[in-house]
Parts: sequence; structure tokens; C-alpha cells
Amino acid sequence: MHLIMARVLLAASGFLLCLEVALANEGDYELKSESVQASEQTPDSWAARYIAKKVDAFSASDIEFSRTRSNAPFLPLAYAGASYYDEASVRGLLDTGEDLGYRQTSASVAAGLPFLLNQSDALVLGLYANRSEFQVDNPEAVGARDFRVNVAALGLGYFKQWSEDWQLMGFVLPFYNDSDLETSSPYWQTMGGVFTRYTASDDAWWLFGVFADTSPYDTYWLPYVGVSWTLNEKWTISGVMPWPQVIYSPSPNWFIGVGGMISGSGWAIDAEAGAVNMDVNAFDVGVDFSHRVYGSLWASLSAGVGGLRALQIQDGGEIEGPEFDISSSPFIRLDLTVRPGDMF
Repeated sequence: MHLIMARVLLAASGFLLCLEVALANEGDYELKSESVQASEQTPDSWAARYIAKKVDAFSASDIEFSRTRSNAPFLPLAYAGASYYDEASVRGLLDTGEDLGYRQTSASVAAGLPFLLNQSDALVLGLYANRSEFQVDNPEAVGARDFRVNVAALGLGYFKQWSEDWQLMGFVLPFYNDSDLETSSPYWQTMGGVFTRYTASDDAWWLFGVFADTSPYDTYWLPYVGVSWTLNEKWTISGVMPWPQVIYSPSPNWFIGVGGMISGSGWAIDAEAGAVNMDVNAFDVGVDFSHRVYGSLWASLSAGVGGLRALQIQDGGEIEGPEFDISSSPFIRLDLTVRPGDMF
């Protein structure tokens, strides 16, 4: 798993900010307060033309995503990827309270489709699908050495430009879960959140909110806070917790991000019911190298340590974590993403 928002959060604010409009990528560094117009070049594919049309519509609206120049591209509108986690650890919902060790291979796709309602309001329709295969270290815990999980989700996000400096965001994302564990039966899991973003200056903004995850087998919520600071066109500090990153982008065609990432190894298992929950409570630490392949298509290679656990508040007020056991959980991930921007 990895997106989710589009990685899961298609998840949280990442899911809702997938339309962020980047300013011009060449020239001297200069602060701007207005939205940038789309490139005058005519796209040569239907997908590029559709994205360019959306960029034009949002550029002409009152919705404002960025006020400063940066080479770093904005978040994906769509992606497809695969990942491998070695010796990752799942949060224990077993009767013994033990964590479950496993190796995991996953493939997933996600996309967000934006709709401008008026000059200050927008909706985003999102979809996500994931297939993960697990090799279990202690098969007696779940009654199987190998098992698979299929996940599908269709969600809705809302975005409002409340004032010049304040924005309101929210989303709901129901998941259909199905595993081939012997005692398993399909069930629904729902993620959602409410967030507000405050633009403090031309080169910095703050994000506050709460994220919740509920299913018949597990319920928790996460406080959410972060900041993004663009130092100049090459350097950006993204302090959105629990995934802080330093991003270096020397040109509009490639960038490197170092720090936290939404994890694909976050799962919670109820062994008795055979239920397997996605758990965005986990996060990875590593390096992400991304390069523009053609137009708005980017390729990304990520590697590092996976399965760290962030602060979590269980249903009933119980607080769990953070946990930082990183002794044996390396990961590698390859993604293809569509990032609206320059079209060729």
C-alpha cells in the first residue's frame, strides 16, 4: 500500500490537494499572490487536454493553492505502483496481543477526479484499489502461511476557499475489504477527515485537522498538524506530520524527497474474524527519487525503512504510540504518477 491519499489518504490532505497549481518553473525566484495560468502549449493527448482544462478552470477560480515559485511538482492526480516490504510488522489485534511479522508484496492504483462547483468550492471523486500478498512468519497466529487481501474504495472530498488565507477540506473514503483467510468474510471499513489550511505567508502554510478510521473490528483517530515552507525554487520543507520531508528539486524535471512517507505496510488483523484492516497509522522513512518521463507522467523509486508507528488514539480514549522499532523492515517501491503541470 502507498497511497492511499491518492495514497490512502488519497488520504487526508494529499487526496484533496491533488489539484495544486504550480507556478512557472523557470526564471528568477519571485513571490506571487495570484494563480498561474496554464501553459499555452496545446496538449497532444486526451488525458493531457483534460488535465489542462481542469487547470484552466481552477486557475480562473478563487481557489488558491500556491503563492510561491518552486520546481517541485504538486501531488499526483493519479498513480499506479508496486512495493515490497521485508519483515514488516502489523499492529496486533491478535488474542495474545502480539504483533504479526510478515513479508508483503503489493500493487495498487488510485486516481482523483476534480469538479469545480463554483468560484470557491470544489468536489473530488477518488478511487483506489490494492492487492497485497503476505508471507507470514508465525502462521499459527492467523491459520495460514500465505494469504491475500483485496481492497477497493470510492471516496468523495470537498474543498472550500473560506477566505483569502483560510481553506476548509474534508473527505470520506469507504473501503471494501476481502481476504482469503479461512474465517474471513468481506466487510466495510471507512476513513474520513476534516482539515483546515492557513496560508501564513507567500512561502508558508499550516494544516490542522483530524483523521478517523472505523470498521466492525477496529476504530481509532489521529490528530493532524503540519507546515509547508518553500525556501526557494529548489528547496521545500514539508512538515506535514507524521510524514515530514525535505524536498530538493534543482530542475522542473526531477526531485529528491528525504524523510517520512505514508506506509504501505500498515495493517491490523483480527485473527478470530479473519479481518484485515488497512492502517494508515504506520509510516516509512526513506528516500524518494522522482523523474519526469514525459509531459505530466512521472516515475518514482523509493527505498528505506518501513512500518514505523505514529501516535494513535483508540476508541474509548486509549492512546497508543508512537513506536520506532526499525530493526528489520526495509522496503522498496516503484510508482508511475500523473502530476498536472507542463503538457507536451
